Amino acid sequence: DVSDGRRNRVNNQINFNQIDEEARDLRLGRRDIDEIVAFLKTLTDRNFDRTIPNSVPSNLPVGGNID
Repeated sequence: DVSDGRRNRVNNQINFNQIDEEARDLRLGRRDIDEIVAFLKTLTDRNFDRTIPNSVPSNLPVGGNID
């Protein structure tokens, strides 16, 4: 029963029942979560090179708004 208020093994700041049901089944360890968090932080890195290239390997048109 996940409604018993158990604390999450990885993050004791949230109750187990606060985690999405599908995420509960993932069986992620601390290292897995650390790697996911590191990846997510790369998506918001202010130092990311925002230069739009003249071309890309796929030869698709370059464009879009990355702001």
